[in-house]
Amino acid sequence: MHVINKAVPGVSSLFFLFTSIVFYSCSCKPVIKSFKVTTHDTTQVRRMTADDTLKVNWDVKGKPTLLVSETELPDSGGRVLEMKLVVEKNGKEVNQVVQVEMLPKNTTTSITFSTELRGDTLVAEDEKNPGVWGDRFEVLSVSNASGRPLTVTHANRTASLNKSEMSSNAFAGTPVEGRWIFKSLLTQAEKGDHSLLPERLTINATLTYKRR
Repeated sequence: MHVINKAVPGVSSLFFLFTSIVFYSCSCKPVIKSFKVTTHDTTQVRRMTADDTLKVNWDVKGKPTLLVSETELPDSGGRVLEMKLVVEKNGKEVNQVVQVEMLPKNTTTSITFSTELRGDTLVAEDEKNPGVWGDRFEVLSVSNASGRPLTVTHANRTASLNKSEMSSNAFAGTPVEGRWIFKSLLTQAEKGDHSLLPERLTINATLTYKRR
């Protein structure tokens, strides 16, 4: 096993820790047994900020080469960091790609869930892509993007959001991970005609990255 600490040229101030396990055997084909991108505490990540640390880990049969490239994210002001592991052996090669979004310290995302009818109330509940966001982003503020009054519950807090898009700091400091529940009472028109019911309820959340 060998470990290489190096900054990758042209990839901002991001710091990488590379760990590779390379097996040479009589097999004639290259193999990627595992390829993981984690933070320093081994949490797998798909979103982070540019000043954080990544640990890139692979376990392969053959000669590994890691190719790193960046592309801009025009809407968020962030970038996509693409890491492509290429393994060559006996003139053959295989590859695997992992992408990580590098976002600004503060970023805005929508939280949208499908609705179901419970009595006279529309309910939408789920988790916000825990495998993508993890527990490293916390909420600064939320706003209603559904055009109707909502009652929002998350992280043992509950707040009412009117149908305006005015922001609320009711969930400030809570992690984006975990269960979100949106509830909205039916209008008189919706009670008489369920085809008017929206299929989804949405809020917008402004998040900040919490580095450990």
